[in-house]
Amino acid sequence: MRSWAPRTGGHAMRLILCGVFDRYPDARVILGHMGEFLPFQLSRLDSRFEVLDFKHPLEKLPPEYVRTNITITTTGVFSHAALIAAIGEVGVDNVMFSIDYPFESTEKSGAVHPNRAVGSR
Repeated sequence: MRSWAPRTGGHAMRLILCGVFDRYPDARVILGHMGEFLPFQLSRLDSRFEVLDFKHPLEKLPPEYVRTNITITTTGVFSHAALIAAIGEVGVDNVMFSIDYPFESTEKSGAVHPNRAVGSR
């Protein structure tokens, strides 16, 4: 279980870095568990992208693909602070409420909801 987030987040990064979203700009990927914590690494992705030599040049910086081609879910993360930070990085329209039944409590999942973080729309 402890390798799920790095493997899934790493796979999403491979989709970005090999140019999938340049070839298919309307494609969307949904990542659970608050985006496998990719939203919290966006500034790091910017700084590393500037100095590393990638095989496939990209049309945009990697964080821009996270913000336009990836939707994240709240699955299994019950932290209001993490939710606010994720919304700050990817925007409320890229955050979907979800639960992790049967692995996590439905009641706890309901307490961390994007609309509660930014007010009802």
